[in-house]
Amino acid sequence: MKGFALYRLPDSYETVRIEGEVERIKNLEEIKEQQGYLVAPFDIDRHEILLIKPDVMMRQPVIPAPAANSFKEYPIVYETMYEPAFRMFHEAVENGPFHKLVLSRCCQVCIGMQDPERMFNSACNRYPHQMVTLFSTCESGTWLTITPEILLTSSPDGICSTMALAGTMPADCGFEWSEKNRLEQKVVSDYINIAISPFASDSRITGPYSATAGGIQHLRTDFLFALKRGITIGNI
Repeated sequence: MKGFALYRLPDSYETVRIEGEVERIKNLEEIKEQQGYLVAPFDIDRHEILLIKPDVMMRQPVIPAPAANSFKEYPIVYETMYEPAFRMFHEAVENGPFHKLVLSRCCQVCIGMQDPERMFNSACNRYPHQMVTLFSTCESGTWLTITPEILLTSSPDGICSTMALAGTMPADCGFEWSEKNRLEQKVVSDYINIAISPFASDSRITGPYSATAGGIQHLRTDFLFALKRGITIGNI
């Protein structure tokens, strides 16, 4: 049972390819000093944690690639799907226990016979400042992801960092951040601060400030902290 992962770090001119056996992990604390590409779901009770072992690891420059071929898009029907869901979310925030909910827009696309690795190279060229990843296993399927959000970084001396990225508007629009966007940023920042507090010491918080990703900008708050003795990334 093998898998592979291709990734390009933000602002890097190099891609990394990992190929190897796929190991099932029951608990994130098991990762400890293991190496490889980790595929971790939000709901560990329903989906497996997978680790693609680096039996083969290659580095190469980003390959220049034209934009991916045009594709046919099948958007959701706003009136019958998105609008009722939006009303339900809005009511839950207005009258329920939630402070922030995010409703994703979905659409189906037909990409024909395009090579996934060609699409990966195209994404690397189009989004030089984002994390771009292509991974594939029998258990997870094949995923191409692009994100400006860094979940967690760790240096050899045990210093970690993460970020709250919330609040959105078009880049270079010239508007000031609204109170709604600032509140959304605060909700996420407060949550992260609470979530890392059992594991962190000497925390420093910077922000919020504007950060551009592609054609949009977000409000961003940075968290820098040291791990308490005996704590590993898997614990966090």
